[in-house]
Amino acid sequence: MEDPIRFDVWGTVRKGANEPAVQWLCGSFPWQTVLKVRISVNKSTTQSVPISIAERKSWSEIEMLRRDSPPWLQSFEVFQEGYKPSHKERLNYCSKHDFYSAGLGCNVCKGFYLP
Repeated sequence: MEDPIRFDVWGTVRKGANEPAVQWLCGSFPWQTVLKVRISVNKSTTQSVPISIAERKSWSEIEMLRRDSPPWLQSFEVFQEGYKPSHKERLNYCSKHDFYSAGLGCNVCKGFYLP
């Protein structure tokens, strides 16, 4: 049987907010090198390239991030775990939950997610 889905978050960093973004992301992804995080953040601020903000989160963690998003975060989108912005064309979008999912319909609407 399949496990309920979790969520990944992709977003862009506000111009001029590189340092707080790097510090936050290094804390969230300790296996990434500081250099790699800096390169990603720089691409995000200069080219508006979305970067991974959070991985394998529960829906309650997503709701908390929406309420209290870091001030350096310009915008973000929520995806079913394992998907990213380049997959949008083949994903379903639920406007009620502001979420991109694979398969048939919204996993949150269907109740098949990690709360």
